[in-house]
Amino acid sequence: MLNMIIEDNYKNLESMIKRNNVEWKWWSVEREESQTVEKEEEQTVSSVVDEMPEFPNGDGALMKYLQEHINYPIAARENRIQGRVIVSFIVNEDGSISDVKVKKSVDPDLDKEAVRVVQSMPNWKPGRMGEKNVRVNFTIPVTFRL
Repeated sequence: MLNMIIEDNYKNLESMIKRNNVEWKWWSVEREESQTVEKEEEQTVSSVVDEMPEFPNGDGALMKYLQEHINYPIAARENRIQGRVIVSFIVNEDGSISDVKVKKSVDPDLDKEAVRVVQSMPNWKPGRMGEKNVRVNFTIPVTFRL
């Protein structure tokens, strides 16, 4: 029968485990995995929350911002390319925007401009779950019309 002592000091614990022929490496890997899970939990992105993120002054202000800040690419204008680029991004706990990605492409130049304008948006009012600000995945259409 093996008597185990809970040890606060990792060096002492390691030597005790080695003396008792217990695989130390297994414990070490298990500990690293639990630390990885904790880090992943901190970076969780929600889709369903109590309060969704909001652009400053609401949806109307978002549409106005997009209209005023989109620079229609010259090549796309000359080739009469238009359409709706679907862009997803994360609104972080502090309202900043990150991880901007094109979900539905129209044209490389239009896609690039849609990403640029979304990345340049001001901070949003963050999403909330209970009393806590949370990261939220958000998707918007960016329409290019001639």
